[in-house]
Amino acid sequence: PLCASTRCDLCGNQMSRRISSHGPIMTSTQSTRRLLDGLSSLDSVSSVSYHCTDNMGAGWPKPNLVEPFDVFQAWDHGKASEVVCVFKDNEFDFGVDVDIVAALLEGDRQTAEKVVKKLAPDGSIINGLAFLGILAFFSRAPDRGDALRAKVGLAFDAFDLEDTNDLSRDEFTIALLSCLRALTVALGRGVPPTDSDCEQIVNKAYTDRGKDYSTSVSKHEFFDFVAAAVEGCAGFEDVLRGFGVSGLASTPAGVEAAPELFASPVKD
Repeated sequence: PLCASTRCDLCGNQMSRRISSHGPIMTSTQSTRRLLDGLSSLDSVSSVSYHCTDNMGAGWPKPNLVEPFDVFQAWDHGKASEVVCVFKDNEFDFGVDVDIVAALLEGDRQTAEKVVKKLAPDGSIINGLAFLGILAFFSRAPDRGDALRAKVGLAFDAFDLEDTNDLSRDEFTIALLSCLRALTVALGRGVPPTDSDCEQIVNKAYTDRGKDYSTSVSKHEFFDFVAAAVEGCAGFEDVLRGFGVSGLASTPAGVEAAPELFASPVKD
């Protein structure tokens, strides 16, 4: 299959996506109807309360997110997974507009407009994969199984555009930078690391594991990398700082720390 290369609107790097036999990546206008059809079968959001063990670190306090991202904490893991699948099935471009975001949110244009306004400086096109990362990490964990593995696995799936079950170093770097920036926006605080700092984190991850820079990282390796970063952390702020996020001390009163459990390897 052919490949289409899309420039990441956050970091400027190139991200390749294999075009399937279904045809080229569709535009927002072409895809909205298909997307709405695909989402029509999603279950409604459960109103059942949940405990902090649904977070990536058992016993950590649930982070307080800024509007409108706080609403996604009521989404269950299954719903977030469905949105990731629909996004990929439609082969959307790396950057998406408010129409696509609204369709992903089952027609909730008001929330979609707020999401785009927060994630896009000019209020037009956002990093769609970074938005999926927010859903993966901040939605509720599954009722059974390993919460951390489920959340990290869903974030991995969002960036595994070719469904090869591995990510190149470039894709890993884009994933790390995209999610760090998006998660700090959702938190309303924190300064993410620079491009070069993210590259150093990725390179160290490769070196520590004795991996050649030309190789990809499997989903299992991806999870191990994140799990190792989380081990020993007392809360979300510890994890964020471990990935180079600064400025967390200057937090508005009443706002909790949040997670950045999206670690990844990749890039020259």
